[in-house]
Amino acid sequence: MVAPDLARLPNLGPKSAAMLAAAGIATAERLAALGAVRAFQRVERAGQAPSLNLLWALEGALCGRRWQTVARNARLRLLMALEDRRAAAPRRVRLIGPESTGKTTLARRLARHCGGAWVPEFVRGYLEAFGRRDCVPEDLAVIVAGQVALEDDAADATRGWLFCDTDPLTTVVYARHYLGGCSPALEAIAAARRYDVTLFTDTDLPWVPDPLRAEPERRGELRERFLAALAEFGVEHATVRGSGEARVDAALAALGRGCRPEATGP
Repeated sequence: MVAPDLARLPNLGPKSAAMLAAAGIATAERLAALGAVRAFQRVERAGQAPSLNLLWALEGALCGRRWQTVARNARLRLLMALEDRRAAAPRRVRLIGPESTGKTTLARRLARHCGGAWVPEFVRGYLEAFGRRDCVPEDLAVIVAGQVALEDDAADATRGWLFCDTDPLTTVVYARHYLGGCSPALEAIAAARRYDVTLFTDTDLPWVPDPLRAEPERRGELRERFLAALAEFGVEHATVRGSGEARVDAALAALGRGCRPEATGP
């Protein structure tokens, strides 16, 4: 939900505020903390395809100037800062698949091997904080916004590779499976997120019980839901199978030569 103070900022209207909200920026305070360039880059990453007029508008909103004035007087500075951030952005890898398919372990291993970072699941900490194991429909927007924020904050601090243990599309799949669906707005966010590589972790690993996992007998059904969603949302992906080192090797093969080997000791 967009806070009213965001749409009331100079140069920003409901459309701009909605684009920011889709990128996880829903308040004026959050916009100020990020700054114009980082906020604009997050809107780009969310698939909103903004024009540079949004960049001028964001800078003007934060410094109290009209966007036309910013475009004339600060254009070069902002464009150089934006290009620097684009050049430094990590390659994002999404790990997606049913429960108990080794996503967290694989994300950690790949981050160590490739010299990058990994992003944990927001939903796990969220549910544990409330002493719950199940989501309700009102949780979904909070979970998606929290996951997007974790991912984008990690991207700001990471170079090289960023491995995402989950993503908004995962939330959509689980919402359809357990809750019967979710809002078109959340599906739009999931459709708009951009990743450089998507790894689908298959169900060839044994089920490992966990307080937040349920219905192991329906894992095959959930697998089909994930594959159907990847097809529906037009996501190209590589399927990762095998156990132990074989699973890591399969993921590395999908990443290609850009992922450097683990550093070895002296």
